[in-house]
Amino acid sequence: MLVLSVEGVCFSVRLSKGDPSTFLPIVSFTLTSFSPPFAEQLVAAGLEMTSKTDLRFTDTLYKVLRDIFHYKPILTKQQFLQWGFSQRKISFICDIINLVLQRHKQLNKVKQLEERIGELMVTGVRFNFI
Repeated sequence: MLVLSVEGVCFSVRLSKGDPSTFLPIVSFTLTSFSPPFAEQLVAAGLEMTSKTDLRFTDTLYKVLRDIFHYKPILTKQQFLQWGFSQRKISFICDIINLVLQRHKQLNKVKQLEERIGELMVTGVRFNFI
């Protein structure tokens, strides 16, 4: 049984019932707090995820999944926002976490490469690209 505790609240029963109010904070954390570089990418793309109603947040979530990740969710927005579909919601959340984790790793690699190139340029190393 999956047991998730956030700020001392046990969500296992609510997750098993498909309560959308337990899934939304997980998605919100994943998109806005887990990876600052990814959160910056969302803001740069005009996709603000904070200070929204559940419906507006979900609209933006689906836009992020479609436009940034080219991912088609297994649930409709309406299904995600209603009780039920717990197994599909858990699978959906896992997919979102994996997508963000992969993007986070990509963004960190790019950042490290940019920093390394900057260090080499400061030391006077020249690059000849053919």
